[in-house]
Amino acid sequence: MSLNISGSTITIHNSAGTTKFTSDNKLVYQRSYQTGDVSLSTSSVWVPFVKLQDKDFLVITIKITSATGNPDLTGVLINKEIPANGGVMVDWYARNVNNQPGVDTEILGIDAIESSLVFKTYRLSNWSDLSAGTTTVNLTYYARIWSYL
Repeated sequence: MSLNISGSTITIHNSAGTTKFTSDNKLVYQRSYQTGDVSLSTSSVWVPFVKLQDKDFLVITIKITSATGNPDLTGVLINKEIPANGGVMVDWYARNVNNQPGVDTEILGIDAIESSLVFKTYRLSNWSDLSAGTTTVNLTYYARIWSYL
């Protein structure tokens, strides 16, 4: 194993001389970390957060501690740390409209907007209508900003 450092590049070779790493590979590092508790129902919750920079990306996981949604769903989500990028379904219910089966879902979404994390639930009906969520969700979030050189 060898390490070579020049003015602008770091290179690591294995014992056979094969390059295993070069700093041209965009080294990723954790730039910021924040955790906190959020309780939300029908309105959004804005939490102060670090503003993302050009080379940053956000990874969010959550641990739902309680939720009023369908127990068949919330029962498997409670107290488990799960990825939350892209939204998490927190409620669903089947219904019959004009003798046609349908399902409505409720999604928890988390967005980074300027210097805030925004938590919000929204309901998507069987007909693709979007409305405010009705499920109360209590959670702990773990937000990590990763960046690359």
